[in-house]
Amino acid sequence: MARPQSPDYDERKQAILDAATRIFSQEGFHKASIGQIARECKISKSLLYHYFSSKQEMLYHAMEDHVQDLLATADEVLAKGLPAQECLSEILKEFMHLYETASDKHVVLSNELGSLTDEQRKHIVALQAKVVKAFSDTLDQMVDVDLQEKQAKTAIGMLLLGMINWTHMWYKPDGVLNSSAIAHLTSRIFTAGITSLGEDDFKS
Repeated sequence: MARPQSPDYDERKQAILDAATRIFSQEGFHKASIGQIARECKISKSLLYHYFSSKQEMLYHAMEDHVQDLLATADEVLAKGLPAQECLSEILKEFMHLYETASDKHVVLSNELGSLTDEQRKHIVALQAKVVKAFSDTLDQMVDVDLQEKQAKTAIGMLLLGMINWTHMWYKPDGVLNSSAIAHLTSRIFTAGITSLGEDDFKS
C-alpha cells in the first residue's frame, strides 16, 4: 500500500531539493551523498526517498526549475512589448537578480550539466535554447543586418549570455556594484557594440 502524502508534502520536497542543490553547489554532485543531504534536512534516508528516487533526480529537478524560471522571466518581459533595447536591459536585470537569489541552482546548472543522463541533458539543453532564442530575437531587432541570414543570430545571443552566466565566479553582493548595476553595464556595453554592426563585420 502506498504511503499517503503529508499535508506539507510539497513544502518538504522543496526544502529537500533546496538543501541538495546547496550541497551540490558547494561539494559537487559526485562528492555529495544521499546521507549528507538527509542529515542536512534532519530526516532519515528512507524518508528522503519518499520525495526523490535518487540523487540524480534531485540534480535534474534543480536544473529544470532554474531554467524554467529563467525562461518564464524572459517570456514575461517579452510580453510587455517594450522597445528592443529597453527589453534587453530589463531581461538582463531580471536574470542577474535570479542569478543572485538562486545562486546555488545557477552554479549547479553551470557546472553539472555533464552529470545528467543523456535524456535529462537533452531536455535541459532544449530549454536553454529557448532562453538563448529570447535574447537572440531581441538582439536581432537592434541591428540593421539580418543576423539569421548571416548565421550569427544564435552565436550573438550566446555571446551575451556568456557575459553574465559566469558572474557568480566573481560577483559579490556586498560589493560596490549590485546586480542591477551589473545588468545595466552589460546592457550598455553590448548595445553599443551590436548597434554598430554592419555588413563588413560579417566578412570572413
